[in-house]
Amino acid sequence: MIRTAFMLLGALALAATGGIPAPAMAQIQSFFGNDDREFVTPDRMPWRAIGKLTFPDGGHCSGALVSDRVVLTSAHCMFADGTQSYLMPPVDFRLGFHKGEAVGISRVRSFWYPRDYANAETAPLGSDEDGLDYAFVLLEEPLGADVGHFAVHELTSSDLHRAGQRAWQRLTQAGYSGDTADQLTIHRTCNAISFLPNNTMSHECDIMSGDSGSPIFYEDERGFSIVAVTSSIYQGRQSVNIAVDSRAFLRDLRRFLDHYDPPR
Repeated sequence: MIRTAFMLLGALALAATGGIPAPAMAQIQSFFGNDDREFVTPDRMPWRAIGKLTFPDGGHCSGALVSDRVVLTSAHCMFADGTQSYLMPPVDFRLGFHKGEAVGISRVRSFWYPRDYANAETAPLGSDEDGLDYAFVLLEEPLGADVGHFAVHELTSSDLHRAGQRAWQRLTQAGYSGDTADQLTIHRTCNAISFLPNNTMSHECDIMSGDSGSPIFYEDERGFSIVAVTSSIYQGRQSVNIAVDSRAFLRDLRRFLDHYDPPR
């Protein structure tokens, strides 16, 4: 899924649902110029810490390990059609999924998303709802114990200032796009455009249905750190891609990890 919308009307969900045929799903996309996605084989970090959350209707979202047993993804993925009509949580997480095989598979034990989350399709760009589109999924198996997992970057005022000047980190987005759901696609060195007051980030990473919940991250000498989670596309005369950044979810994530999956 991916939340999608027309500008000023709402957000389009990017989750890939079983009810959307592939030709229609392929239209829910936002590329900047050329399609800059490329295939990677998830045989090493960071690609092997990314996977597919699968749902009872056959749809999927993307997600990334942030501890041995916790996956970071989007809240709208927990609902059957990307809205709050009815809850449909994921069945399992297929880590490092590639052409029918996976680095590891675990059933989902439980999940959490913000109580105030409401995926209103008519929410305008910049609404508070945009910044609540994140969720944590607890796995039965500690897949990250052998594979590894991402850190999460805590954004600073310097980060926000430099991003506004297009002088911040070059980022990478990686997920399971709806048109190539059996392979991981990535967009290297895409830009954050701005960080918004509602704890979201507009960006120029090429995304489409299925990429919901996928990580946007960077690499430095300490490893790989997630900055934001892919959420939505606002469509209009000029598309705007939105991700929920770590200002929104880092405090909740720390509490969740402390309770359910504290570091070894």
